[in-house]
Amino acid sequence: LQIPPNEVFLNYSNLLLKQGDAAAAIPWLEKSQSLRPTGATLYSLGRARAQQGDEAGAEEAWKRAVETDPRDVSSREALAEVALAAGRLDEATEWLKPLEAVATERAETAFLQQRLAAARRDDEGFTRWKTVADEMRRRQQRVSALENLTASAPGSPWAIALRAHRFAAGGNWREAADLVVAVSTAYDDEPFVAQLREAIRTRGVLPSLDLVPLETH
Repeated sequence: LQIPPNEVFLNYSNLLLKQGDAAAAIPWLEKSQSLRPTGATLYSLGRARAQQGDEAGAEEAWKRAVETDPRDVSSREALAEVALAAGRLDEATEWLKPLEAVATERAETAFLQQRLAAARRDDEGFTRWKTVADEMRRRQQRVSALENLTASAPGSPWAIALRAHRFAAGGNWREAADLVVAVSTAYDDEPFVAQLREAIRTRGVLPSLDLVPLETH
């Protein structure tokens, strides 16, 4: 295998969870955890237990996940959600406190911060986090639309440019350079394409995806 067995079991379990088959996922998650304890496995185990209605078991798994990996964002979010639903605002605050920086880049965390501010009747905090959450959702919707564009017309110049951008963002500059050559020079008047070519040539700052028109031609 190219990846460790515990990761194989975790990936298979997550597939089962997506299909709503928590009962089948749990034994594989426990097997993965026995081979190598990780926060990611415990987070998925919590999800599986929650799907089965075992709220106490889910909460226990998420707490163990945070103990295993204090930076586990998803488990902290899940625990904050449980605390908010139960009206335990101080507890929710403690779970979310280390995630303030994350919340400026992650819609799920920003939304939880928004809910917590609303529960605390913190109008200033509510407005701040609502603005952040709305912007994160807008970005996610845009990324989703661009992914759909790439999938629906993989050979189009825009799809090729987006793949080149993705390679460059991952540090694969050579692959990005090979791809961007295939983008017709007729698109060089487009700011995204022009800036992308220059960024790849100089290995500089990549252009914002906001420059890609969603209605391409």
